[in-house]
Amino acid sequence: MKLKNWILSHYKILVSILIVLSIPAIYLFVFYTGGIKFVYSHTMYIPIVLAGIVIGSPFGMLVALVGGIILGPLMPIDVTSQEPQELVNWIYRLLMFLGVGALTDYFSGSFKKTLELNKQLYSINLETHVPNINFLLNMDDTDQRFNVATVIISDRNNIEEVFGYEIFKKVVSTTYLNLMMKIGGNCQVIQPDTNKMWVIMEEEDSNTAADRIMKALSEPVVIDEMNIFVEYYLGVGNNYTLQECKSLIPFRISDQFARYAEKNNLPFVIYDEKLLKKKYEIELLVDFKSALTENDTYLVYHPVWNLETKTIYGFEALIRWKHPDKGLVMPNDFIPIVEKTQLIHYLLEWVIGTGLRKMIEFKKKKIITRVAFNISGKNFNDKNLYERVMSMVEKSGVNPALVGVEVTETVLMSNPEGSKQTIRNLREKGIHIAIDDFGKGYSSLTYLSQFDIDYIKIDRYFIANIDDPSICEIVKATINLAHQLEYKVVAEGVENKETMDKLIEYKCDYAQGFYFCKPIHQDEVIDYYIKNKKFILEEDAQDESPSD
Repeated sequence: MKLKNWILSHYKILVSILIVLSIPAIYLFVFYTGGIKFVYSHTMYIPIVLAGIVIGSPFGMLVALVGGIILGPLMPIDVTSQEPQELVNWIYRLLMFLGVGALTDYFSGSFKKTLELNKQLYSINLETHVPNINFLLNMDDTDQRFNVATVIISDRNNIEEVFGYEIFKKVVSTTYLNLMMKIGGNCQVIQPDTNKMWVIMEEEDSNTAADRIMKALSEPVVIDEMNIFVEYYLGVGNNYTLQECKSLIPFRISDQFARYAEKNNLPFVIYDEKLLKKKYEIELLVDFKSALTENDTYLVYHPVWNLETKTIYGFEALIRWKHPDKGLVMPNDFIPIVEKTQLIHYLLEWVIGTGLRKMIEFKKKKIITRVAFNISGKNFNDKNLYERVMSMVEKSGVNPALVGVEVTETVLMSNPEGSKQTIRNLREKGIHIAIDDFGKGYSSLTYLSQFDIDYIKIDRYFIANIDDPSICEIVKATINLAHQLEYKVVAEGVENKETMDKLIEYKCDYAQGFYFCKPIHQDEVIDYYIKNKKFILEEDAQDESPSD
């Protein structure tokens, strides 16, 4: 690709070298084939035409003149006898060469002018004579960075209704000229739409860029001696390379800011990560509920391994969202914003409902395994949580002893009394309870002992840094104290054998992490389970050990 680009950018030089080398080569070719009496002299038309087409006027005629002379008086009619050509013979040939060179120069020049004219017409809006997107795409690349901005002419309809469309076109043209002249520097203005312009200007502080554009827009718009009031809204994006600008993505962002300014009656809005994030979150919320019903969401299952038997003990069910436009959206991106709304209840019901249906599929394959579900703070503090969960479990026919619930210690401590009652009710039905991400919050097992839980999951931060002597002692102490309180312990985020060996040494019960397996797509869990031959037998279904 690099060679091709280099050739395309240097093709005139390469063709010129070829022409210079071909002229003496043709002379020698004609000479050593016997002289001008044979037809080989016509080969000279090749460099003449090449010079006219590729290099352009007057090089076609120049090569024709040189070729006519070296194949004229400097070339005998017969090399063997050294008989010279007659004057009329070589002059006629020279005139023919010059004629072909002149015609090639003329038509090549006309063709290039036509191409250039078409390119110009292709690259401008024919009504306003303002450069369009094609102009942007054909701009020469540079390493320089540019600020981008969007200008919206908001009152287009009013202008057209009062003055007519022809006047509006002149308003656009005048706005373009004001922007080009007043901004100055290495600036370019593009008209991508009827009432919208994109500005590319030399990189500088966004506030300074906004000030310069607003000053240009404050210039009076006078059309046919009429002073036209024009309402502009400006959105200023970040800075980008020209190559990035050609992707048009930067302008989508500045378009969003300009529309935000228009909607909120602000003169301009400047690039703001928080504003972008807020808009992104709102878009996710709009799409989320339909995603649950349109198969855009799915579960993955992360195995939990028994460190003593080296078998799969159970699974943790985790939601994933494959957005049709945004791609894979991870739980950390959408669950926190969904949790702020009533949608979190739809999320809970979808996750548990989907997981229970999968457990029925497992049972049909003679696979009896535990599955745990994460419960958010808003769900756990819902007074109807117990009824929601048990209703789904009972309707599914799944043994509650195979169902686990994971909740963080921070959630428990936000409403201790309510949490105790919810946990007690769920455990009475056989559902197992885990404290997830232990160590992130209160980190007091003694305090957490008041809750009737089954096991704790040590946060991955401690497991990832277990080589640190102080953290290693914390992990050992946590495991020992948990066992004294009759809790089982799961280590999260195990990435290598060395970590696993240490956890076995410290008598940790279970482990989870990429060392064992990455989360498995819901459609691949059964095959994975069968291939690994880690079955939980039918009679283990009543096992009262903690589930995951």
